[in-house]
Amino acid sequence: MPDDSSFVITHLLDGLAQAIPDAERARLAAYRTRAQQAGSDRSAEWHRAFRVARWATDMAAVPARSAVGRFLRQAAEVVKQVEELIGSEVTNAVDLALLGPSVPVAVEAEIAWVHEAVELARAVAEKEGWDAVSWAGLVEELLAMGE
Repeated sequence: MPDDSSFVITHLLDGLAQAIPDAERARLAAYRTRAQQAGSDRSAEWHRAFRVARWATDMAAVPARSAVGRFLRQAAEVVKQVEELIGSEVTNAVDLALLGPSVPVAVEAEIAWVHEAVELARAVAEKEGWDAVSWAGLVEELLAMGE
């Protein structure tokens, strides 16, 4: 039987489980169940990973978060490299979905994007609290991709 779990969502949830407070951690169980059924289509997984990188860029770009500037540079570089790789300016993951499954990005890079986003979320939460990190909204977006 094939594995229908999303490795991007699973890695994101694993990272969050190590970072978020116990009260928030309880919310992850329902997402884990859904991630197991989200599908592992290569194209969908790549689009999910890019959305995580874009999310990190957007979160770090808030002017009040200058202390997380190194994360912004890292996330922005990922987004820039991906946009250059596909040869066009991409404004969101929906645009990427039109490109199909041929985007040649290694799985290791995708997981690195996820881990960097979790570290950024942790840094923002240390200063502003986990309420300032819209991780649940991101997970919902990722789960909707590939449906």
